[in-house]
Amino acid sequence: MEKISSWAQDIIDQYGNRSKIIQMSGGLYRKLCDRAEPSEMLVTARIQKPGLDDLALKEKPFILILDRPSDAGNLGSIIRSANAFGVDAVLCIGHGVDPWDPKTIRASLGNIFFKIPIQLESMHELENYVEQLKIHHNIKIWGTDSKGSKSLNSVSLERPLMLILGNEAKGISLSFKVLCDGIISIPLSGEVNSLNIASAASIFMWDVQKNYLSGS
Repeated sequence: MEKISSWAQDIIDQYGNRSKIIQMSGGLYRKLCDRAEPSEMLVTARIQKPGLDDLALKEKPFILILDRPSDAGNLGSIIRSANAFGVDAVLCIGHGVDPWDPKTIRASLGNIFFKIPIQLESMHELENYVEQLKIHHNIKIWGTDSKGSKSLNSVSLERPLMLILGNEAKGISLSFKVLCDGIISIPLSGEVNSLNIASAASIFMWDVQKNYLSGS
């Protein structure tokens, strides 16, 4: 059995009476990990799966919706930016990547534990939720698309707001477009006709946070 560090031993001493400790050979441990150079400890935990009823929204909420996210790295990066730019809730809907995929967790740099995505069961569930948001928060809904009819230069994204990000390859679905008050795009120059969704999401979220902090 390989010797563990004092750091690992301290954690075992602190939490061992509340957890099951399993010791194994170094070879077996490395097979269970998905990294070439894993940490000396591996923790398993029950996944927390909050629902819409668990949300405590601000008076002027900012909600991010991801329509069928297909790339774990992009999803993790978006969650990281959502935590940085004051997003109140991240909602995922449709067949997409698992928010708890190890690649998502790593890309989020742990921010997924502070901004846990809520996975919606159906479009009907979302439509009912949107109806309540309009009644209680007078929320506005913006979709995003590289070919959106309105430019970010001409629109002030302000709370209360729901921002919809589409699938990386197919964009937002028709059912989402029907919900939107408008479709917005980021003005680009050069030979680029679109941005990586995580980059685009950060730009939109930064704009919302900038307007909110400036009181505009």
